[in-house]
Amino acid sequence: MDIIVVGLNHRSAPVEVREKLAVGRSCLREVLCEVKEAAGLWECGILSTCNRVEVYGVAGEGEPAGEAVKDFLSRRSGEARSLLEPSLYFQKQPESVRHIFRVASGLDAMMVGEKEIVAQVKEAYERAAESGSVGTVLNALFQRALKVSKKVRTETAIDSGAVSVSSAAVELAKKIFGDLSDRAVMIVGAGQTSEQTLKHLADDGVGSVVASNRSFEKAVELARIYGGRAVRLDDCVEELAKVDIVISSTSAPRVILSKEQVRLAMRKRRNRPIFLIDIAVPRDIDAEVNEIDNVYLYNIDDLKEIAEANLRKRGEEMAKCEKIIDREVWSFMRWLDSLQAAPIIRKLHQQFESVRSEELKRTMSKLPHLPEEVREKLDSMTRRMVKRLLHLPTTRIKKVARQKDAAPGLGLISDLFGLNEDGRQER
Repeated sequence: MDIIVVGLNHRSAPVEVREKLAVGRSCLREVLCEVKEAAGLWECGILSTCNRVEVYGVAGEGEPAGEAVKDFLSRRSGEARSLLEPSLYFQKQPESVRHIFRVASGLDAMMVGEKEIVAQVKEAYERAAESGSVGTVLNALFQRALKVSKKVRTETAIDSGAVSVSSAAVELAKKIFGDLSDRAVMIVGAGQTSEQTLKHLADDGVGSVVASNRSFEKAVELARIYGGRAVRLDDCVEELAKVDIVISSTSAPRVILSKEQVRLAMRKRRNRPIFLIDIAVPRDIDAEVNEIDNVYLYNIDDLKEIAEANLRKRGEEMAKCEKIIDREVWSFMRWLDSLQAAPIIRKLHQQFESVRSEELKRTMSKLPHLPEEVREKLDSMTRRMVKRLLHLPTTRIKKVARQKDAAPGLGLISDLFGLNEDGRQER
């Protein structure tokens, strides 16, 4: 039995390829059934996000099943397999187990340590479970992956510190103001990074939003999305006295906020702190405004430095994370190996129980006047005897199953006890 993973991600394939294989919620159940049947998988799960599409499966033999999954993905994408193959990766245990543990822990993410992937792995597992495509092995694998993720994030600092320009800006704002729920933010211009920063601020519960843009219609649209109000670009200077955070990202060829304008605004604010994020190139805000008390100005290079420093710190935590994952992979593989012993142990118990039941029945038939209470005690005693007799053999069988090449040893045990398919002793 092999646990396999076949897929592609942001490192192995561009978005144009990934989007051809993306599996939406509405068709996930159907695709799970199709790939399971096409590849002859015993169990199947699919993790589909903007950065990856991965098929997890349990099969009798990993390599043939992996090839069949690749064929299926080729047909689904509409790309010849020869063209798709360079973007695909295939792994089987223990590397497939390590892979899902690393994915769930955020170590295989575009932004190392990202937390969003945890919810995505959980949803992928729940959807597969609802469809009935997972069994004992993948149930255990996905549940363990989620536990490993929690352990990694609890015992290391892999997800601490912002690692994108937009999240770094929000992190700084929270350091300056603490709670953002009573703060007002103004976005000037509509660059992608500034919009992303605004989204992060909104997610963190910023109090109110003002949008200002050369195109007033765009400002109105942004204000509508975030439940704020729009002002014309010429009026944005007046708003400085009313807001606490400014995100500026226009395409203006020169400075649009001068030191003097900000100084006047601070007088109207009675020197309450203001946080200015200048993401424009060329810059929108005069660098000298930093000389004004209670004015905190950061440009895109400042934010990148913060994000990159945090990313380096996360990189230093990687070794700790990998050690945790190594231990968890080893533990899971021991459990997986022990599954090989389950059929033999079950048959062995069935065999002993059959003998116990037959002999007890034969003995009881010769003692018809034996009180019911005594009969129950004899039944209980013989059950305990069988349990004690089988304890050591069961332990040894599990130990054999955990060996690298367990098949010969397990076969010998099966022959020794004369087990056949129905679990009865050969006579």
